[in-house]
Amino acid sequence: PPLHEPPAFPADLDTLILVAGHAVFLGHSLCTPPSSALLDASWLLQSFQTGEPPFYAAHLRAAAALAANTPSALLLLSGGVTRTWNLLPEGRRAPVGAPPAEGVSYLELLRVMDGEEGWGFGEAIRGRVSTEDFARDSFENVLFGVCRFKECVGRYPRKVVVVSWEFKRVRFAMHAAAVGLPAERFEFLGVGEPLDAGAVAVGEARAVAGFEGDPYGRPGGEAWAKRVGRNPEGRRNGYGMVCGEMLGLLEEGDVEKKPAVVAEWGEVETV
Repeated sequence: PPLHEPPAFPADLDTLILVAGHAVFLGHSLCTPPSSALLDASWLLQSFQTGEPPFYAAHLRAAAALAANTPSALLLLSGGVTRTWNLLPEGRRAPVGAPPAEGVSYLELLRVMDGEEGWGFGEAIRGRVSTEDFARDSFENVLFGVCRFKECVGRYPRKVVVVSWEFKRVRFAMHAAAVGLPAERFEFLGVGEPLDAGAVAVGEARAVAGFEGDPYGRPGGEAWAKRVGRNPEGRRNGYGMVCGEMLGLLEEGDVEKKPAVVAEWGEVETV
C-alpha cells in the first residue's frame, strides 16, 4: 500500500545506521551535569544491566560519529516500549503513563550528551536522525528498522549498519540474512563488551542457537515469549502499510508466507 504521507526525510538517503536499544534513559531532567546520564540511576535497568549505561552511550556515540561522516545515512534509534516503572530505582516515584520507548529515550540521550567532549554531532546529523519505537528484540530491530527507513525515506536502504555489543555480531548477521538483506549490504559495528562477559557468552550462545532453529521467532518459541513479555502496553506497529512486500514477516503468525516474502524482498533489493 502507498504511504499515507510523503516521506519526511531527504530522498537521497540510502544507508541505514541502526542503534539497537537495550534500556530506557529517563531523561534530561535528571542529568545535571550531563555526565550523570551515564549513571545507573538515570536509567530503567534490569538487574543484570548494572553498570552498563556508559556502554549504551558508547554505542550511540559511535553510531552518531559514523552518521556524521556518512552524508547519505539516516541514523535510526530502535527500541519499543519494553519496560514498566517497576524498574525505577528505589525511592523514585513513577510518573503518569508508560515509560518512553527505548528508541525515543536514546534520542533524548543524544540531545543531553551532544555538548559533551567527544560528542557534538548535532549539526552534522541534523535532519537525518529518527526513532523506531516498536522493536522488542534484536530480530525486530533489523526488520522494523528497514521498514521504518522506508517509512522515512520512501524506499528500502541500500546498506544497513547495525551498532551494538560486539558479542551480538553473529546474531545480527543472522537477522539480516533472515529478512533477506544481501550480505554485501550489511555491516556490523561492535562496540564494547559487558562487564560479565562469561555469563553473557552463555546467554548469547543460547539465543543464537534459538534463532538458528527458528530465524523469525515464531509463536510458541522462546523468542516469541520474550517479545510478548516486552510489550506491557500491548502496542502494535503499522509497518505493514508501508512494507507490503514484507507483510509475511511482519505478521508474526503467518509462517507460510515468510520464506517467499524474504526471497522477494532480497530480489527486489539486489537489482
